[in-house]
Amino acid sequence: MTKKILAVFLSFVLLFGFVSMTYAKKETTKKEVEKEETKPVVKKVVEPKDPWKEKTSISVDALGSAASMRIWTSNKMAIDFTAGLGFQSEPSTFAFNLGAGLVFPMVETSRLNLYIVPGLNIGFTKKPVETVSMNVFMLSAGAGIEAEGFIVPEVLSLASSVGVFIGIQSMEGSTSFIFDAAMGIGIKPLIVRYYF
Repeated sequence: MTKKILAVFLSFVLLFGFVSMTYAKKETTKKEVEKEETKPVVKKVVEPKDPWKEKTSISVDALGSAASMRIWTSNKMAIDFTAGLGFQSEPSTFAFNLGAGLVFPMVETSRLNLYIVPGLNIGFTKKPVETVSMNVFMLSAGAGIEAEGFIVPEVLSLASSVGVFIGIQSMEGSTSFIFDAAMGIGIKPLIVRYYF
């Protein structure tokens, strides 16, 4: 009889131990879930772009025979790609240039915007000097300020820029330093830009 009582008692102890362990495990799980639920949720808020910055623009430097494309990556920065090609018959001249720059807004209104535009330019020119044809290679870096005014809001604008460029110029047999401030490549007096 004592064996039976001892077996029943041990069975209750084991059953009680098992139940209490299961209950403790459930309580621990509930506490962990509560801790996870109380963690702050961090949401990344992305600032929406202005409507005209959602568009890509193409532009033509009306007086400088160059075209460019502007792509806005955010409200605070755009990338400009520029290419130019020029011919002249008398004297026979050929010119080609490529450029890239970043655009940072300084002042923005619904009709007028001001930007800081740093960039790089690579150019090649073949021109006659007296009886010899001369090749000129140019590499420059600089920065400028551009003013853009919208004629048709978010669609068509006129712009003008002025800046300073420094770099090197290589002509057959000689290399020289160039400094271009508000003339030549440093100024674009009339830019017509279309956003699509």
